[in-house]
Amino acid sequence: MARNSTLTNLFLSTKRNMGRLISHIVKADDIDDIVQETFIKTYEADLKQEIKYVRSYMLKTAKNLALNHVARWDNKYNDSLEDFTQPPVQLTSGKVEDDYESKEQFLFFCRATDQLSGSVRKCFILKKVYGLSQK
Repeated sequence: MARNSTLTNLFLSTKRNMGRLISHIVKADDIDDIVQETFIKTYEADLKQEIKYVRSYMLKTAKNLALNHVARWDNKYNDSLEDFTQPPVQLTSGKVEDDYESKEQFLFFCRATDQLSGSVRKCFILKKVYGLSQK
């Protein structure tokens, strides 16, 4: 138990130095996460075997975690321009145009049927829309 409290006290005293060290490598938003991960990695390693130079181990771990973080970020956003020769989505939508044309044709159909007399309109709609026979 004393070993863990010594590790915690050493971490608290080294925390500012770790932050300064990795601030040159990663963005300011990521510093606290890497410092916390450094403590966890050091604590886990200390449980497995005694670390002789804990402060050096923490600083080296923090630096390696920061470098790994940058490498992961670089790989994540490392796309070449050849990947973007085809747009990921169709920029012009034929569906919108088709919908507009369809609605426009339906509107013309409605206007034309409104001009027919009542019985002729009924017969026309039953024949053309519902597919019934003329009789």
